[in-house]
Amino acid sequence: MSVIEFVGIPCSGKTRFYQKLKKLLKNKFNIFNYSDLFYIFSKEIINLSLFEKISLRAGYRIYKNRFNSKKTKNMNFTKKSLSLYSYLKSIIKNLINKKIKLVKNKLINSLSQKEKKIFIILNESIQNSPLNNKQKIILKSRMMEELIGLHIYKKKNLKNCIILNDEGLFQRILSRVGKFEKKDIKKIFTNIDLFKEYFLNGAILFTKSSFNKIKLKSKKRKEGFKFNNFSDNEIKIWINVFNKFYKNYKKNKIFIIKDKNLIQTSNKIIKIQ
Repeated sequence: MSVIEFVGIPCSGKTRFYQKLKKLLKNKFNIFNYSDLFYIFSKEIINLSLFEKISLRAGYRIYKNRFNSKKTKNMNFTKKSLSLYSYLKSIIKNLINKKIKLVKNKLINSLSQKEKKIFIILNESIQNSPLNNKQKIILKSRMMEELIGLHIYKKKNLKNCIILNDEGLFQRILSRVGKFEKKDIKKIFTNIDLFKEYFLNGAILFTKSSFNKIKLKSKKRKEGFKFNNFSDNEIKIWINVFNKFYKNYKKNKIFIIKDKNLIQTSNKIIKIQ
């Protein structure tokens, strides 16, 4: 079983390469990401109530359909009944989310001291990232799923599976840029060194892009992270942070991913795991 994280500055192509690689591998392997592992296998590593198990199952369905464009357009609701349906759906979804949040906290509290230290590092990284408060809350929830998923990966013996993440826990740590001062950058690499010891046999697919391409893609984006409020110097500092991460990582565990080497790189990663 292989575990793979994509790492790269925002707007460098992580999602595009993730989708390409997933399409390439899905006929040969079962593909999961950290969040899949959280929703599917949490009930096997900790005692959960029936309602918690049901909430995880329902939450997983919501998670998988989050970006589904098919809304209610095929349903013949009146305006009044649609309003009632949306209201009831919202209440149920909130109940599920509250229960899932409790499950996440329960699992985080059950981690080892070393894993709890990693959780603190990841949480601090998010709080010092260039996101607004709403985005930080959303990303913290996702980070908890990711850490729990990696914990499950280490416990389970899943055969013929690949754990493929379009982003991952290294990406969270590399987002801790704070005010782009030297002390902020130094802290990033101190935390990277601590997390490396836990990640061990995982592989990194690194997306590299030039300053000009990153700025151009950011301008074209309709959704997702944008560099609108960044100075050119801040963007360049962040690019250098990612490049330093690549330079310092074990060369047999990190690979620059490109269109022309996608198949070759995927075969190499699978072989060394």
